[in-house]
Amino acid sequence: FPKLFDVILLTDGRKGLKDLPPEEAVKIREEEFKNAMNTAGVSAYSFLHVPDKKLRENFDLFKTIDLKEYDYVFVPNIIDQHPDHKAVSILLKKLLDSEAEVKPDLKICFYEVWSTLGLPNAFVDISDVIETKKAMINCYASQISQKNYEYHAVGLNQYRGMLKNKKFAEAFCILELDDFKKICELY
Repeated sequence: FPKLFDVILLTDGRKGLKDLPPEEAVKIREEEFKNAMNTAGVSAYSFLHVPDKKLRENFDLFKTIDLKEYDYVFVPNIIDQHPDHKAVSILLKKLLDSEAEVKPDLKICFYEVWSTLGLPNAFVDISDVIETKKAMINCYASQISQKNYEYHAVGLNQYRGMLKNKKFAEAFCILELDDFKKICELY
């Protein structure tokens, strides 16, 4: 996996705090994201600022993402049950079909969020960084007050670790471009 990377937060989080005005929710969620990136030591990040659940309708903004320097693009797995998570793959396929400039050997990597991967083909041992992952999750105070994300994420990472004789692991499905496009056509 790559050592250098960028993180792009695509949506603004406005629907993640139902009791607050959207503008206030956006500020809180953006601050939580910045804190999580700081906790992980990530300085290369940006925001696309698409309103929650409107990603699929914002291809014009999505297509501003420049892919030409990347070896891997990580996206939520396409069978994920969140509409914006699924939209990422659909928009990425549309971007790739529009002849976006990419490296010929670009790989697309599905990761797990709300739905597990049925056929992961890559595992990364995260045993040495599990405490950092927990700290990153806990940066999202507005979200963990609604659901115990740390508990669930760590449980999945323990299960994935068990499959590879590690304490904790993350699973991925790494795809060639043609295979990624074929999968997207099913959705």
